[in-house]
Order: sequence, then structure tokens, then C-alpha cells
Amino acid sequence: MARQIQLSVDDVRLLREIVETAGIKRQQLCKSSKVSTGWLSLLLSPKGQQPRKVDADMVKRLSDVLLKQLTKSATEQKLPEEKLMAILSFLSRFTEAAVKWMPPKIYLPGGPVPVEADHYISRPMADGKLQYALQVHAFTMIVRGPVQSGKSSLLAQLESKARAKGWETAWFDPWVGSALEVGKQSADIFTQTARSFAKTLEAEWKLEPPGGRGIEFREDLSNWLFSELESAPVKPRLLILDDLGALGAKTTEEWLSFVRLIDTKRAHRDIQISVAVGMTHHFGPYYVRMLEDESSIVAWDPKIEIAWFTKEETEELEKALTNKKLNLHRLFQGQPYLTHAAATDEAFRKAVERWNRTKASEDQPAVVGSQPYKRHLKKIRLSILGPPWHDRTHSLRLIESFVEICRRSRSTSSSVAELKLEADDKRFLETAKLIDANLKPTLSLYNLIAEDLKEETNPLV
Repeated sequence: MARQIQLSVDDVRLLREIVETAGIKRQQLCKSSKVSTGWLSLLLSPKGQQPRKVDADMVKRLSDVLLKQLTKSATEQKLPEEKLMAILSFLSRFTEAAVKWMPPKIYLPGGPVPVEADHYISRPMADGKLQYALQVHAFTMIVRGPVQSGKSSLLAQLESKARAKGWETAWFDPWVGSALEVGKQSADIFTQTARSFAKTLEAEWKLEPPGGRGIEFREDLSNWLFSELESAPVKPRLLILDDLGALGAKTTEEWLSFVRLIDTKRAHRDIQISVAVGMTHHFGPYYVRMLEDESSIVAWDPKIEIAWFTKEETEELEKALTNKKLNLHRLFQGQPYLTHAAATDEAFRKAVERWNRTKASEDQPAVVGSQPYKRHLKKIRLSILGPPWHDRTHSLRLIESFVEICRRSRSTSSSVAELKLEADDKRFLETAKLIDANLKPTLSLYNLIAEDLKEETNPLV
């Protein structure tokens, strides 16, 4: 039996407009598409306002002919590019040939790579765990990795797949729209972000606002959430908590304890709520030990560790973004953000190449003044130091160690082996991908970043 597809009233209207735009006579269109004139007339008739079920193969043949006619005569007709792209986007639903005429969906670096981007690099292990998680009743996932390594992009893929399965989703990043007051203490920061979180769920899941005294502690937040979900329609829901670690170690622990409450409560109630947490490696040994002590925080399943790109994945990204081989793995060792930035920003790429070659002070300003460098430095600074209200005593020592490692790696008279580095500090710097197992900076570029971070070892105002 021929596969049937349903065209909405708007679909039929658009198809009728495309036939007119193509400037092809209907008789010729029917002949080339191998469809009858009666079928086409009935399909394109403006009469009636009901969706129409039609043969998918016939619509494909029709779309192929229209596509050929449009692309052939687009220049002659001086068809506006915006209109042509809209037509191609519509026809791509029925024929893959239209996709080849559409420009690649390329996005600049910074933030999650949109799910429709042509340059999203799939990582089989991590993406496979997403598919696995969505098959279970409810899950509690953590996605961990160094700064700007693709955690949010993976979570965006998870959200898209969940929505495609009919799940309700909500995404909460505490730094977006929270108006955090930097002078507040840790407990107040949790209260601020918890209230912002509640407002997000009120909007996304149509929940009623907390009553009474509102939300002050994690127990208040979990009690309000489950009370609201018990009276809401039963459906699977996914809650994404991204970049929690940037709130500081103590506040992060508060939020992870809230996740543990969700994990515990849903086991005793008929509520399908899953949680996915995105965490950058932050704050040195305290953070590492905190997450590894699962019995006191959360028993994560699945746990996903995001690594830098392999050489093959780097080349795949280069091809998707530029259709060229740029040898960026040699420059950035697969660091996702910097690789993406260098592929889309030629000035930044050439500046880094030149400095890597000369190491001359006169070639530094072009690198350190670039937007990709500034953004990456900001993320690394936050990763080590935390927000302004975070206790930075240990963090400053970490920076001093990192700066010294970079200094010794450049010096012929200093031995890295002589450096006295605490085991926990070394472990964190390796986990954060700032140094390798041989006590060398993972990227040559990090020698410059270490110099900028050195300013943070001065007394903070």
C-alpha cells in the first residue's frame, strides 16, 4: 500500500504558491511529475478547509520537478533569497534533494550548539547514553567535563529527543535571569536561585506559585514541586539543571541535595520526573571529592564524562564548518570551543598560529585581545575561582600552581619534576584539562592564560 501523508490547509496553500512562483504550466508539471491533472487540480483546489491525505511518492515527484524548475530559473526570476530559502525549507519535507540546495546551518561558538546545526559532532558513547536514559521510567543524569567542552550541547540534544517522545521539559540555568546579588551569603544564593527556578517551572509546566512563606530551603522546593506535580496531568517530564557549579561549591551542594530529594521522593510516588545536571569541573579538590562521594549526594545513572574532541572529530567539525582541512587539532588538541572559534574566525586562528610559531611578545596582543580568548579565559577563571561569594583561598593556590607549571614548562633551567604540587591539586588541574599527566599545560595557549590568571593571585578587592 502506498504511504500516505497528511497536508494541512497551510501546506496546500504554500504548495499552490510555489507552483505559481515556479512559473510552470500545470499540464507540464503533471507530465513531468507523472501525476494526473485531475489529482493535481483536486490537491491544489482552494475550496475546502480540511487537511488532505495524499500519496507521499506523488508529492515527492511533484516536489522534485518544482525544485528543478525553481533552482533552474531562480537567477532569471531574481527570486529573493529569503523567499527561495523558505520554499526550499518547505520542499525539504518531501524530497531530500531540496536539502542539498540549502545553505548549511552554521552557528558561531558560545552556548549550546542548536540541535538543527549541521556541525553538531555526535559522540557515540555520550549520545548512546542519552538514548538509553530515555528508555527508562525516570533517570538522574549528570554530564560532567572541562570548561566549554560541549556539555550544554549534549543536554540540548537530550531535551530535543525527550520532546520528540512527548515529554514535557524545562531548562534552568541559574545565571540566566536570576539577578544574583554578589554580596549575598551562600544560603541566600540558594534561596534566590530556587525562587527563580520555581518561576521557570510555573511558566514551563503551568504550576501554581509556592504559597505561604515561599521557598527558603531545598525541602521547601521539593515539597512544592511534588505537591504541584501530584495534581498535574500525569506525563513524563525532564528537568535540566545546567551550569550549577558556577554558583560556588556550597550552593552547588545545596542544589545537588535537592536533586537527591527528587531521586528519593519519586521512588515512592507515581510521578515520572527525570533530572539531567550539567557540571563543569570547578573549585579544585573539594568539588572533585564532593561529586565522587555519591552516597552523600546522588547516585547518578547515567554518568557522562565529556572529553575533548579526537583528531577525527576535530576534522569532522572542520569539514562541517568550512569544508576544508585546517589541522586545528595540532593547535587546540580538540578543545571544542577553541576549535569551533578558530574554524569560524580566521583572524583568531591566524593570530594563534603566528604566536605558536614565534612566541614573540609583539604577537601576543592579537591573541589576548580576541573575543574567543577572552571568553575562554573568563570560563577558566570562573572554573578555578568560582563566583565572587565563593571562598577563594584554595582557588588562589591552584592558580599559583598552574602559573608555576606554565612558567617551568617554558624554562630550560627549571625542572617541573622539582615542583611541589599536592596530589589533590594535580588531580584537579588534570581533570579540568589545564595540565597533562606530565605536568605540562595541555595547550600552548594556556601559557598566555596563566599570565592573565596570575593577576588573580593578588589581593582581591
